[in-house]
Amino acid sequence: MQSTSFYKYAAGILLILNIGIVTFFLVTKPSQPPLPHEGRLQGEIIDLLQLTEQQAIVFREYAQKHDDKMTALNHTQQTILRAYFQVLKRDSSVIPQQGLLDKALQVERNKILSTVKHFQKVKAMLKPEQKAHFKPFMDKVLEVILLNQKKNPPRPKDF
Repeated sequence: MQSTSFYKYAAGILLILNIGIVTFFLVTKPSQPPLPHEGRLQGEIIDLLQLTEQQAIVFREYAQKHDDKMTALNHTQQTILRAYFQVLKRDSSVIPQQGLLDKALQVERNKILSTVKHFQKVKAMLKPEQKAHFKPFMDKVLEVILLNQKKNPPRPKDF
């Protein structure tokens, strides 16, 4: 009889503990997802370049226009590449059209040239004392653009 009551109390305590843990995770769950990376990056860049309020407004406009253009170019490039690779789905012995490849390369070229123009516009809006911060700005932005290609540490030998 004593062991039965022991198991009842143990089961009750474990049930209360489980309910407590689930409640803890539900209550401490973040209510909103973190801000998108672009918004944080813009704020970091504004701080890094030490932009005035007016410059920050202009910078955000430049960034939005550039982002819109990149989105459109990426969509165009995806459409071209999808058509280019569709040929392989139909017949693997057929070589995809050179014209589609040339179009995809032209879109990539436009993306690069547009980005260079964007950076030139940002540099042109800086005051002489702010231009000293342009190199760290470029380093930070290129790290993001090139997807932070720093090498990861080697895997542990146990794997």
